[in-house]
Amino acid sequence: MNSIKKLCSVVLISAVVALGGCAEVGSTVDMKDGYYAEQRMSETEYTIFISKKTSAILDKLVAHAATAGNIGSGEYDAANEIKNVDVTIATIDESYEDILKIGAAIDYEDARDNLLDQLDSAKEHLESYRDCLSGNYSKSDLEAYASEFKNDFTAIKAF
Repeated sequence: MNSIKKLCSVVLISAVVALGGCAEVGSTVDMKDGYYAEQRMSETEYTIFISKKTSAILDKLVAHAATAGNIGSGEYDAANEIKNVDVTIATIDESYEDILKIGAAIDYEDARDNLLDQLDSAKEHLESYRDCLSGNYSKSDLEAYASEFKNDFTAIKAF
């Protein structure tokens, strides 16, 4: 009888250990929400990722710089530009969130933080530009924004 109790105890403990070892480790991630990584990317992977996330923003900043001059000359409608600015702001927000979700490559943490600051700055300039286009604006105002967008382009392109 004693040996049966010992055997039952051993089987019960083994079952608890075996079932406990089957528990899921880590967390599940819904990839439809964007990018996610449990490990840091290599420097090459991270550089490609950042380039991919910033290329559309850079193209749009160049376009806004050119369009600001065209609006000042009366060659382009401000209402259309306001719609385009809203699209660019949404693109910046999406890229910003994706960059936050990815761990920067080793030794790239400061560069990532600086890039996020530059994206914030570009977004603020675009919001101010949109507000300016909604009200009264002068040609010199638009030239100043064109210059800001060129500066934003240069700062973001450096990453």
